[in-house]
Amino acid sequence: MLRGLGRAFGSQKRNTTILCVRKGTKVVIMGDQQVTLGEKYVAKATTKKLRRAGDSVMVGFAGSTADAMTLLEKLESKLTEFPGQLLRACVELAKEWRGDKAMRQLNCSMIVANDSESLEIDGLGNVITPEVDGVLAIGSGGMFAKSAARALVDIEGMDAEAICRKSMKVATSIDVFSNDNYNIDSLEKTEESEKKKKEDKDKAASSETLKVEPKITPTKDGASGGGSTTSTTEKKGKKGSKGGDAGVQAVLERHEEMVMQRVEDLLNKRMGGSSGVESNRFLGGDIDPRYS
Repeated sequence: MLRGLGRAFGSQKRNTTILCVRKGTKVVIMGDQQVTLGEKYVAKATTKKLRRAGDSVMVGFAGSTADAMTLLEKLESKLTEFPGQLLRACVELAKEWRGDKAMRQLNCSMIVANDSESLEIDGLGNVITPEVDGVLAIGSGGMFAKSAARALVDIEGMDAEAICRKSMKVATSIDVFSNDNYNIDSLEKTEESEKKKKEDKDKAASSETLKVEPKITPTKDGASGGGSTTSTTEKKGKKGSKGGDAGVQAVLERHEEMVMQRVEDLLNKRMGGSSGVESNRFLGGDIDPRYS
């Protein structure tokens, strides 16, 4: 059983260290730059593991480069679909990542953060928010960095960047798969950013409402106290003389004439060739000649 658990956790091992710390109005994400091939070789000591999805979302990756870039593109498309809704975009990404057979093979974990939210996403369908201390970490050195950051986060006078730098120094001095070359990125919550986020949410909500809500306009009778309303479609139907409505009205009238002619022919045939006058009298409600 323990061997099976080891294989399960081992399949998610990432040879790197990515740390995210949120304190006050500032959030900082930091990662090392070492690329390791297997368990023995260092392929490169200066690579960038942090990216931006748009202007307001920071992303840190632990895993293979190709898989990381694929997930970054998917995340950008979800953020376009759900503007100003980072949590929903990440949940939709995790659902697709977990449910799609091809995406399920992507070997990567990621930390995503904007000025108000921090999230960890992996290929197991997990979308994890941090504890109240605002610390997240992934990779082989993630537990070392997270432990150090949680110990430092309550110290007065240390901001998020100082906590990140100290914690990463501790982690990379222990983890052999991470080095002491760092990339760092940060965001700070401001009134302008909050205003822009609110505008994005309102815009998305209004566009969804316009897709499903019919336009209702009051009629002239309703304005005079009748209280009735007429939809725009119904109003256009009553104006059969304008634009394409005239053509529709003509087709309907022609169809009605054809139906009435067909009914009259059938009645004449059934009554043994009676005249059109008799059939019209019958249609008008007179007694059927067969029963008179």
